Amino acid sequence: MKARLRISVALATYDGARFLPAQLESLVAQTSLPFELVVTDDASSDETLAVLAAFQARAPFPVHIHVNPIRLGYGANFLRAAALCRGDLVSFCDQDDVWKPTKLAVVHKPFADPSVMAVVHAARVVDAELNDLGWCRPSLPEDGPIAWNPFENHLGFSMVARRSLFEISSEQRPINQPENVPMAHDVWTTFIARAFGTIYGLKEPLALYRQHNRNCFGAGAAPNRGEAPRTPKTPDSEIYRLVASKAATRAEFLGNLIRDPSVRPEQHAALAKYQAIYQRRAEAYGRRARLHASASRLPTRIAALAAMSLSRAYEAENDLSLRSLVKDAASTVLGPRFTRR
Repeated sequence: MKARLRISVALATYDGARFLPAQLESLVAQTSLPFELVVTDDASSDETLAVLAAFQARAPFPVHIHVNPIRLGYGANFLRAAALCRGDLVSFCDQDDVWKPTKLAVVHKPFADPSVMAVVHAARVVDAELNDLGWCRPSLPEDGPIAWNPFENHLGFSMVARRSLFEISSEQRPINQPENVPMAHDVWTTFIARAFGTIYGLKEPLALYRQHNRNCFGAGAAPNRGEAPRTPKTPDSEIYRLVASKAATRAEFLGNLIRDPSVRPEQHAALAKYQAIYQRRAEAYGRRARLHASASRLPTRIAALAAMSLSRAYEAENDLSLRSLVKDAASTVLGPRFTRR
């Protein structure tokens, strides 16, 4: 009989004393206790460390507390916690949420499939006093592998991943556009998990996602049931340029990863396939950005559209469809300024 996978909890804290006790109590209440709790504190100035020390003294599992000498920011702080974990799996833990008692017992099950690199679960959105706000984020339609999207992201608090992913250095992780900063911990984990396998979704809400006035990132607005608010329109050419840049950056990183001696040779084929997908998207969206930005004469625009078609840009694997071709053809004939929504 195979041994049960051990789940480490990676908790990143910063001035979280207000809500932290409830989250810690929900860890103790798990029907399947964590293997360990690893905390990295980002130089808190409130009572966070005192709360953690008191919990450490009575917790029914090992608690390791590390204080960063300088502030790292939330993404790097979470990645440091994950890198210090020793379990088979790592569950990210936000300081202000509350876990359902069965969370750890449920999330480990999909990992029986060795191709599953990460699991994402739903969560109930609640207010500061844990009153249910009536919706979930993420909201997943069913249990099972999540369909691949090249720029998908899953919320960190809802993610559990294999610890082996965090043995890959994240120091030179790709820059996230348009923020122009290194990928946050959840973006990185989603990206690298996809490079090595699949991500499995669980529709059952396994946590309470608390919303308050000091969330780093909140759940956003409730699902819209009326007319969407109007926002300033970003030029299509700029959107496509950003997509191309993001894809090119990820392709370059994957190419470097293939040459990394820490990556096993049997993993190279999967990484090369993943790299090629991003490279094709970078080329397709780069051409599309130039087409929609072009103020050149009609023959030049027609030649650009023909080049895109001949390069097989309009294929599903490039995330471009017949609708994309129709839009680009209209932009070619009428000019970009006539096709902006």
